[in-house]
Amino acid sequence: DRETTWESRALSLTVNYLSFLLVGFILISITPVKTYRIQEKITGSTNEFLKSLAIGFLVAILLPIPLFILAISIVGTPAAMLIIGLVLFLMFFGKIWVETALGSEILALLKIKGYRPFKSFLAGRILTILVNIIPIVRGFYNMILSFVALGAIIRMKKDYYQLANKQAKEYREGKKNTKKKTTKKTKEKTTKSSKKKTNSKKK
Repeated sequence: DRETTWESRALSLTVNYLSFLLVGFILISITPVKTYRIQEKITGSTNEFLKSLAIGFLVAILLPIPLFILAISIVGTPAAMLIIGLVLFLMFFGKIWVETALGSEILALLKIKGYRPFKSFLAGRILTILVNIIPIVRGFYNMILSFVALGAIIRMKKDYYQLANKQAKEYREGKKNTKKKTTKKTKEKTTKSSKKKTNSKKK
């Protein structure tokens, strides 16, 4: 029985490893910039890691309250279901980016320099598989990965939102300045033409 348990456990880990590895490679391939940005929010420094962990934990703990309020209304139920699905997706598949970030630190310790997202993810995935063998630790480890993933993605999206707002503000200000310059030039042209007309009448 014990041998069967270990065999089934090993098979489960292998299937989980390979399937998640495939999804990870696809996700990293289609989101190379986001992968790098999220990685910065995780292993940029100890402070970055703790910020992502804290934000992810707070969102996971506090979000159910407004979602419950939203879900009890007929109109808000679809929105609540959509948000729940999105958060669960980010917490589960977001671990790919966390494993990539952890893997890059492992590669750095092995003195493998340069930005290598696929190798980093491979190293991070191996770390996760090894940790998942330990019964008590694996639950705590996976929970931390999920919280960090959620927090890092939220912080990355916040940066994009702030950048978009800044660009929109600069665009509006630029448009206003262009409009002012155009108005000023029009006024100058009108003034010059009126002066010419006055001078011609005097002659």
